Amino acid sequence: MKFIKLTLSIIMVTMIACNSKKTNEKAANSLNKSEINLLTAEINEMLEKDQRYRKITFLGTLNDSITALNDSLSKTATSEDYIIFLSSVTKDLTQQQDDSLSRLQHQMDYENYLALKDIIKKYGYPSKERLGKDLDLFPILTHPPIEITPKEYLEEMTTLLKTEVVEKRMSGQLYATFYDNIKHKILKEPQFYGTGQEFNHTTMQLGNPTIANIEETNKARAEIGLPALKEGEYSLVE
Repeated sequence: MKFIKLTLSIIMVTMIACNSKKTNEKAANSLNKSEINLLTAEINEMLEKDQRYRKITFLGTLNDSITALNDSLSKTATSEDYIIFLSSVTKDLTQQQDDSLSRLQHQMDYENYLALKDIIKKYGYPSKERLGKDLDLFPILTHPPIEITPKEYLEEMTTLLKTEVVEKRMSGQLYATFYDNIKHKILKEPQFYGTGQEFNHTTMQLGNPTIANIEETNKARAEIGLPALKEGEYSLVE
């Protein structure tokens, strides 16, 4: 009987300790109302700056109706339909206009880069869950400034964001998606975590992510809490 009581006591103490740890983690990662309001205002400004000139140079036109349609379709259309829309847009920006707008956007990207690092170091990654608002810094993460090389940027942000994943202020999925975006879309290398479908220009359809080594990929996925990729969910570099 004494053994049973002792066992029950140990179980109760363990449960209390685990619950206390979860409560402490939640408290450590929470933001107060003042911080949420401050971050909300700053993030909204950063998101506006991220697209201020980018969508104009991306579309290649100053036509406001085309820009408005793009804003709508980018949120509601399927990937295939959106690509068809983009291919139909007539690009009428002069080279001088394009160069000027690009320079202005590069300045916005650098300012956002500095602000993003400052926010993460002060408050941790401001996820939607922590803010309680549908705000997403992901677009800013995927637009490194031209002042540093993409490789240097990836190394710097990996160091910064891996901690946020460990401390549960950033999801492993979001981190992996960020990493693969820089790795594949900017560095033009195979994805590492295999998070995103890739567009096949031959079939004009979205297909599996391309990775270099499935063992390394699944080991890395496990480290940040993601399930292993199964056969049929990825393609290997040929």
